[in-house]
Amino acid sequence: MPELGPFQSGKLWLRELLGFEKDTLHVLVGLLVFVLVMLFLRRKPWQRLPIVCVMLAAMAGEAWDLYELVKVRGKAWADIPWSYLVHDLWVTTIIPAGIFLMAYALRPIFVMDKGGADLDYPSDN
Repeated sequence: MPELGPFQSGKLWLRELLGFEKDTLHVLVGLLVFVLVMLFLRRKPWQRLPIVCVMLAAMAGEAWDLYELVKVRGKAWADIPWSYLVHDLWVTTIIPAGIFLMAYALRPIFVMDKGGADLDYPSDN
């Protein structure tokens, strides 16, 4: 039975390539997903879609980790390090969530309230 599955091996390879710690990679993945969703789907940081995509990506990554722990490494459910999985979810989402909350709180500064017009859809004036 192999010690590491393809997902874990890929993460280790990426850590060695970039020279970052595990938690740093989680933060970077969360930020990357957040920014890419904003860029490609043309969303603002105070809109929900970017942070929802970060949460879904974090949950998908941890689900894959869980799958490899159980199926590839043969761990029993009682031996799963649940605190590490929750920690990884937290680390991946905390910075994008902070950006989302700050942008949401500061949104009135960025959005003009002139008859419903805002910076998302500038008027012709």
